[in-house]
Amino acid sequence: GGHTTSDHSLLFCGCAFHPICSYRHRACDSRLKHERTSGLAGRHWLHLMLQGCKASQEFLLQPYNSRGRATKVCGLPCCWYRIQPIVVTSYFYFTFEGDVMRRRWILRLVVLVLAAAGSARAQDLVELELRIPMKEAGKKGLEAVMVRPNDGAAHPLALLNHGTPRESDARPGMTPWGFVPQAREFARRGWTTVIVMRRGYGDSGGGYSEESYACSSHPDYYDTGKESAKDLRAAIAYLATRPEVDASRIISVGVSAGGFATVALTADPPPGLVAAISFAGGRGSRKPDEVCNPENLVQAFYEFGKKSRVPMLWVYAENDHFFGPRVAAEFYQAFSAAGGKAAFVHAAPFGGDGHGLFSLHGIAIWTPMVESFLVQQNLTLRTSLLALPAPPDIAAPSSLSASGAAEFRSFLTLPLHKAFAVSPGGHYGYAFGRRTEKEASKLAEEHCRDSTDKKDPCTVVLVDEQKGGN
Repeated sequence: GGHTTSDHSLLFCGCAFHPICSYRHRACDSRLKHERTSGLAGRHWLHLMLQGCKASQEFLLQPYNSRGRATKVCGLPCCWYRIQPIVVTSYFYFTFEGDVMRRRWILRLVVLVLAAAGSARAQDLVELELRIPMKEAGKKGLEAVMVRPNDGAAHPLALLNHGTPRESDARPGMTPWGFVPQAREFARRGWTTVIVMRRGYGDSGGGYSEESYACSSHPDYYDTGKESAKDLRAAIAYLATRPEVDASRIISVGVSAGGFATVALTADPPPGLVAAISFAGGRGSRKPDEVCNPENLVQAFYEFGKKSRVPMLWVYAENDHFFGPRVAAEFYQAFSAAGGKAAFVHAAPFGGDGHGLFSLHGIAIWTPMVESFLVQQNLTLRTSLLALPAPPDIAAPSSLSASGAAEFRSFLTLPLHKAFAVSPGGHYGYAFGRRTEKEASKLAEEHCRDSTDKKDPCTVVLVDEQKGGN
């Protein structure tokens, strides 16, 4: 019934043959609370989390799918139980929605958990898909992924949010899993990190609510920023109630339009917001090096600066082709002149477009900037970093160089759906955090072809963790 995951906990699918099991958009709608009896020595807790639907007392153990999402058995949705490795010396009592149930069979589950714990070292980080309730987002709520230290403790919250693609038809394909590498960097520094998709992006509900009419004669950047910040505020309000979160210290981190939303959030901060970070914050870039009605956008920064007093870090790269150095400086000058508190970092050129600095490949550059800022705000949570996930034992394609093989090993730790393509000449490309295997494969092959020519064709050799091609 159980299968080890990347953090070597067990997942059990409890398919509920009972009317009280309702499939509520895979939200962590209810949770098994745990109590320990007086006969339990030390801090030996059973840590159970219910994700997806309410529990029934009838369970069918079933393997989880590759994304860790709920599947269906007998046409009914399943509930997922994550059981952390534990040590037990006595019986446990479960409290679920006020009813105490003694479960003698729990000892049999504990035996399985202990076997898993003994066979593999627990990973330092845990990743969990969840839904954030928000009235304006309807039944679906906001799509999100949590990445946290694997210690069962509450940690300060880091909320990450995304930008806005220039092409509107790209919004539905966005996923929080694409930001997992960035989230891991905060989590390994001690933060419970949550990536949230705002309304109208990815699989979040509620429809797109950020139309600023940027390129019209009546742009409205200010109200659009406030509307985006509403999603962040709703996410923080919900996450503050979760046991994984210490809501006394919260930071918000955003990129591009998400950075602009973070600036707006600081102008009306929720309880516990102690700092915020904006990477390449702004809106309204319709093509490289062009911003629609920039004077209106600068004015919006000024208006937010009137009320914002939360310490901020702003980072813009020299070769950002969404918001270049000149307009970025105007944003900062307006915000600061109005009273906003921000440290501005003018970063060196990064890749072909510095707008992508806050990314997997920019980690070595932006993490020192973040660490320095957090030190200044007395927000250093750990003196040493938690380990990143260990890759599975899959051999790298033989045509790769030593550096290519190292990147392939890194790729193996990235979230699904993912694909890796390689050419006979050793060129390669990959994609991760996509909605489907097909999309991941297509993007991986495209990225590989970008670095080679027709005489050195690219082939997809790995999809998720299954070999493909030849």
